[in-house]
Amino acid sequence: MINKSSFMRPFGEHSIVWRMISEKAAHAMPDNMLVFCFVNADHRYEAVKQDIELRLPKVKSGGIICGYDYVKDGNIYNKVDE
Repeated sequence: MINKSSFMRPFGEHSIVWRMISEKAAHAMPDNMLVFCFVNADHRYEAVKQDIELRLPKVKSGGIICGYDYVKDGNIYNKVDE
């Protein structure tokens, strides 16, 4: 398993790890704040759908929102494509 703190260290002040419930984190950050957003939370379809919908306004135009393990349930991949 990757130690996220040491993985992000090279990015210094340009990176923030938010360790909190997804919905709380989304409401705590202003819109258009992020150029890159990595979401790793609940993998159920509805939870992934909510995470994507909550994060989209937070990511600047041209930015990236991503995650992994979202293909565990085939239906989740379809939501990412919606």
